[in-house]
Amino acid sequence: MTTESPLTLDKKVLIDIQKVEISADTLYKLLDKSNQLDTFEFSNWEPFLFIKTGNILSQTENNAILVSCPNDSTYKVELYTKLAGGWTKNDEIELLDAFPIQFNLDFEDYNFDGQTDMYLQISVSNGYALSRGHLLTINPKTKKIQTHPEAKELANMHLDSKTKTVISEDVVWSVDYGFQGVCDLKNKWVNGKLKIVKRECPSKNPRGNQ
Repeated sequence: MTTESPLTLDKKVLIDIQKVEISADTLYKLLDKSNQLDTFEFSNWEPFLFIKTGNILSQTENNAILVSCPNDSTYKVELYTKLAGGWTKNDEIELLDAFPIQFNLDFEDYNFDGQTDMYLQISVSNGYALSRGHLLTINPKTKKIQTHPEAKELANMHLDSKTKTVISEDVVWSVDYGFQGVCDLKNKWVNGKLKIVKRECPSKNPRGNQ
C-alpha cells in the first residue's frame, strides 16, 4: 500500500506526463511511474498509446498491458508482470488491422481455463452494432499471448460459462425488407481454436421484424 491516496498520486503522474513529449518511449516512462500506484490507466491518440496496470488478468498478481501503433495499420500489444525487482515482460505481439478510433479492450476468461484473457476491438458496425476484433488468450503458466484469427469475424462475443460456449452474433438482412433479425452462433473450443457448432437464426419474416 502507498502512504498517499491514489488520487493524489494520479495527479502527480498526470502533471509529469504533461512535462514529457508524447512519443513512442512515453509508454515505458508511464510504466515506470505506475509502480507508485495499485492501478493505473492512460491513453493518448496521436500517437496512439494505451497502458493499464493492476489486477486486470489475475487477483493474485499485478500485470500491465501496453498497446501502441508502430505504424498506421498495426497494433503492438505487450504484457508485463510486476515482480519484486520491477516489471518483467512476458510477451509481445504485433497485430494487423489497427483502428484506434474504435479501440476498446475487454478482459474475460474466453477459453475457460481460469486465466483472464483479452479482446481488442477493431471495429463496430453501424445500425445493429457488431463489434469485431482480436481475441488474445493468455497461457496461465507461461503468460504468453496466443492470437485467434478464426475469431476475427465473430461479432459481439459473450460467454456461457455453464456450457463453456462462446456465443457470437450475426444479422440477417433481406434485399426487399432490410433487417430481419439476429442470429446466435454457438462456438466451442476444439484443439485450441473456436469452432462454430450451432447457428440459431430467426425465421424469415416477409414483413420485417415483428
